[in-house]
Amino acid sequence: MKKVKFSKRIIAIRALNAVDSFNTDVEIMLENKEKIVLSEEDLGHERYSLLSSSLHRVEVIKMYFTQYEDGSFEFTHEEVKNAEKVTPEHVESIIVKEEYLTPTDTLTICVLTLKNGASVTGESACADPKLFDKALGEKYARENAFDKAWAFEGYLLKERLFNGS
Repeated sequence: MKKVKFSKRIIAIRALNAVDSFNTDVEIMLENKEKIVLSEEDLGHERYSLLSSSLHRVEVIKMYFTQYEDGSFEFTHEEVKNAEKVTPEHVESIIVKEEYLTPTDTLTICVLTLKNGASVTGESACADPKLFDKALGEKYARENAFDKAWAFEGYLLKERLFNGS
């Protein structure tokens, strides 16, 4: 049995010096704020799982990094059961109205009105009016507004959990 040097919860993961998440080193921040950089070779088959867990909206998990005295390491994942989270379906369910404005020949604005009466806006713009595409402008403006609504809902959930209600 290997002797454990330390095992700490991972609180942040980010890809370093990469155009995409598949050819990169990874920086891991542990619960004590210590940062560890692992190369693509160090991570091996764990790299894809680790990066997809951190870069995409996936199930809530706790991730741990364990380093052994011989220098080897491993990642472990623990699913958090019954954890509350904001989902795309929830965000869609609180949108009661969406409107689009095109104030210039390069700008599209999406206004999403939420159940509680709040409005969030998203924007999309192209540099050259010749490249303007109404459908794409609306798509990207809505995605931008949707992400803002998601962030607000995340804040509300965090506040509710903090206050114990």
